[in-house]
Amino acid sequence: MATSGRSTPSRELTGDLHGVLRFELRPENRGAHLSFSSTLTLPEEFRTKVLAGWHFHLDSLAQSLDGQSVDLASLPGWDEIHQQCVARLTP
Repeated sequence: MATSGRSTPSRELTGDLHGVLRFELRPENRGAHLSFSSTLTLPEEFRTKVLAGWHFHLDSLAQSLDGQSVDLASLPGWDEIHQQCVARLTP
């Protein structure tokens, strides 16, 4: 795939359920770098769960792009990611 060496414009999606999602791709080495942000107001008890969910899904995207199969039904590894989020964000 040919690239121009420039970033693609940011893409922004806004919705009630997921808040504001921003995506940007830029060329990097022989691939691309994805920048992602999520802006959302939610109850504190859901914070680590939402963070773990995005982490899991972005990891799954990377695995899929590497040609690996991904199980999005049973979410293997999500519990471990969630526990890491809890450990990092709990005082």
